Amino acid sequence: MSLTEDISNGREQHLDEVLANYLHAAQEGRAPTRQALLDSHPELAGDLADFFADQDHVERLAAPLRTIAPPQPALAVGATLGDYELLDEIAHGGMGVVYRARQKSLQRIVALKVLQAGPLASPEQWQRFQAEAESIAGLDHPSIVPVYEIGVHENLPYFSMKLFEGGSLATAISNQRSAISQKEAASLLATVADAVQYAHQHGILHRDLKPANILLDSRRQPHVSDFGLAKRSGGSDVAPTPSSDTPPPAVELTISGAIVGTPSYMAPEQAAGSRILTTAADIYGLGAILYELLTGRPPFRGENLYETLRRLQEEEPTPPRTLNPRVDRDLETICLKCLRKEPQRRYASARELADDLRRFLNGEPILARPVGPLARVWLWCRRKPVAACGIAAFVALIVAAFLMVDWQRRRAVDNVIAKDEANRNLAVRGDKGRRLIDDFCRRLSEDGWGEDPVLQAKRKRMLEELLAYYRDFLDDPNAEAPVRDELIHTYYRIGDITTALGERDKARDAFNRGRLAAETLLQLRPDDRAARFGLARILNRLGLLDKLAGHPEDALKLFLQAHELLRAARDEAPDDTNLSGELGVACNNLGNLYAGLGRLDDARASYDECIDINRDLSRRFSDSQYTLGLAVGLENSARLLYRQGRRDKAWTYYDESAKLSRRLVDVEPSSPRYRQQLGRNLYNRGNTLCGEKRFKEAIPLLTEGRDVLERLVEMQPRIWWYQKDLVLVIHQLGRAHRGQARTEKEPKEERTQAVVAFQSAAKLYKELAVRDPNSDAANQAGWCLFDAGVLQVEMKQKNDALKSYLEARDQGRKLVKTAPDNLEHRKLLGMTLNNLGRQSWALKRNDDARAALREALEHTRLAFARSRQNSFYRRVLNTTYIFLGDVYRDTGRREEWAALLLERRRLWDDNARELYVIACDLARAGSDEEAMRTLEQAVRKGFSDLLLLEKDPSLEKLRSRPEFPKLMQELKARQPAASGGDRRTGPPSD
Repeated sequence: MSLTEDISNGREQHLDEVLANYLHAAQEGRAPTRQALLDSHPELAGDLADFFADQDHVERLAAPLRTIAPPQPALAVGATLGDYELLDEIAHGGMGVVYRARQKSLQRIVALKVLQAGPLASPEQWQRFQAEAESIAGLDHPSIVPVYEIGVHENLPYFSMKLFEGGSLATAISNQRSAISQKEAASLLATVADAVQYAHQHGILHRDLKPANILLDSRRQPHVSDFGLAKRSGGSDVAPTPSSDTPPPAVELTISGAIVGTPSYMAPEQAAGSRILTTAADIYGLGAILYELLTGRPPFRGENLYETLRRLQEEEPTPPRTLNPRVDRDLETICLKCLRKEPQRRYASARELADDLRRFLNGEPILARPVGPLARVWLWCRRKPVAACGIAAFVALIVAAFLMVDWQRRRAVDNVIAKDEANRNLAVRGDKGRRLIDDFCRRLSEDGWGEDPVLQAKRKRMLEELLAYYRDFLDDPNAEAPVRDELIHTYYRIGDITTALGERDKARDAFNRGRLAAETLLQLRPDDRAARFGLARILNRLGLLDKLAGHPEDALKLFLQAHELLRAARDEAPDDTNLSGELGVACNNLGNLYAGLGRLDDARASYDECIDINRDLSRRFSDSQYTLGLAVGLENSARLLYRQGRRDKAWTYYDESAKLSRRLVDVEPSSPRYRQQLGRNLYNRGNTLCGEKRFKEAIPLLTEGRDVLERLVEMQPRIWWYQKDLVLVIHQLGRAHRGQARTEKEPKEERTQAVVAFQSAAKLYKELAVRDPNSDAANQAGWCLFDAGVLQVEMKQKNDALKSYLEARDQGRKLVKTAPDNLEHRKLLGMTLNNLGRQSWALKRNDDARAALREALEHTRLAFARSRQNSFYRRVLNTTYIFLGDVYRDTGRREEWAALLLERRRLWDDNARELYVIACDLARAGSDEEAMRTLEQAVRKGFSDLLLLEKDPSLEKLRSRPEFPKLMQELKARQPAASGGDRRTGPPSD
């Protein structure tokens, strides 16, 4: 099937429409059940099942990340929170949960709002929750929900409010639409407008006025609630009247450029992410509420979020009388004045709106004037001057053609004009959609949530909706290169986000589709630089996927192809910063891959090119992404230079990268990418110093790196790879303190710092192991605990050491149970049990010591049996034999000790020195015959110390055996008379 046939399939379009409606309903909390959706569309049952499976898969991928900062579970009904007993749950939002509760001290029923995330909430959530409570508490108006008390119980913030049993206005609209008359709607909204005016006079904008946030009491009187998005505007007592000449009271958004509110009820300037909002935004919200009271629906509601935002920005609301002919013309005029696109053309204040509504109720002339047809056209032309000019030109051409040529000529001209206009419209609409989505994604990234997998999933869904939008265009015969270029960009974005979500197969599929679209476009237009740029970006990402999948040669081909495309395009357009920037990325990718393949000279050349490109871009432009690219290139090159022995040059690059990274963090301290780069730089420099045994110089760098990354993890607690960077720094800091302790005369302080670092690293490693069970994080956690125990033994902290070893043992047991064939896990468990047994023995816990050492013997035997050539496992097994033998010896279990010594003899059957030591131990264990046999074996293997044979007290009983004199004669005859043998005076050390 061709690309065009694939993406224009009618069934897929129908599926996209069904899914878009479902997702939009889910966003507003009114989604049907999965079974209901399947029953409604049996022809799509298979596709819908696949969609739900993918949705569940994304949830499973995001689930491990939630364990870093899990949402606070809802409190159980009947629980007590301070002075309040929870009776039942009333409402559950994205930030808070509202309960019906009894205040015990006053015996009254209240509404209690609790921050959902509790003590695990982000600083922004705490701030927003506190702002809501303070905003309401500072307002004393009969139509604003009053706050009784604000408090915190066990790190769980809450505030209590008056409880209204009448439900919300949204419920009334849904359940009793016909029962709300026009006059009741006008009266109700006038009361709400009075409350909003009071809030404005006290310097507070609500920013989220909608029927769900208007509560009704038993007399159906309204009360404004949910000030979760409220913001102070400066606190003037009386809000000045906005006009086209005088700016209205303004408020800056909490998050720069972020879209806050509910799309169907927010003002156009609020939906556009304007940094400055005025009281006019709340006037629009009041108008949207009135519109829904009159028509039963909000002014704008698209099939999906993108469509709603587009309509809100570009279209006028349908007049209420068109939807409900019974609506009074004056009331329609009031409503539409509130919904003007231009803020200065709405009511100047909520009081003016309330006054006009009461004029309507009293039968008096209203002040608002309806917008006539000519005025409506003029306003549309002011908003869309380009489109208006285009339409005027189009009409003029049609008229000229009608007057000047015959019918056949007119038809040909009309066809040409129509085709050009269609292509222009496609390009304009495509560019508008791309800018809207890109702007929204950029804002997510700037707010520090660009790498949050939960928001990435939502961002991905928006891009998929945009992709469906472009698919419709490709079925149009007039669709040409601009739309295909947008398709390439969209596939790239989807692939990038699914990569971040860990969905590598889906990412590869998206990238390959984008690659095909780019290659198809380049066949039609070989000189299209935009298409070459898009193709090169996709090849770069496909190469990274191959590298992660363990296919470096395939990755190399893709990187080289991307590099060639970008270099040729850059040579044609040297001022194109996009091409140069992506070429720098390709060079860095090539350098990393060459370094991993051991092609160090090629790696150096690639890194040098990356550095030159980004140095030039950062010198010519102030864009921080080029500074970041330069810092990364310098650091990678420094690591390579150090590996090649060029240490002076390496440190020059390390230091320059550090200055750039620090400058980026100073300029934008909230940027996760810059903070992560600085942390990695400090880690790499500290790690390099540790390799040179310069521990004292490494410790300050690693300490700063820890502080930088700890702040990053506090900012982004759900991003697990930030925790991975942090734990590496902390672990290395522990090693640095331990190394420094070995050079100090008074090492206690350094050892203490090392223990603290190892324990902190162990905790983080355990958390990471939950998120990525296939990593070595769990094994590293065990080694950190083991190292902490060793240091605690050195500091005579016997009980603390025992605790560390026990925790390391439990970690090792879990690992061995999960992967019994992994020798690294066996090594960890065997060494930990060795030390645990030794420490238990020191604390006189004989049975515990014996049990630990026997278990250690089991694991070290198995590890040695599977890797006999590895001398490390032989040494560990030997240590276990010695420790357990000491326990048997000191508890009088001589037979078990002797049996253990015979096993140890098999371990060293070719080592004369070890055989001699084992022979002495066998003699002390009372196994004279085996001792003599082992001694003879030691001599045959080269043992020749006559003095030890003659004087060692361990051999006293053996000297009376007839074999011993013969052995001595044999040994003396083998040695030169003048040498006297090896005249050492003491027994060999263990």
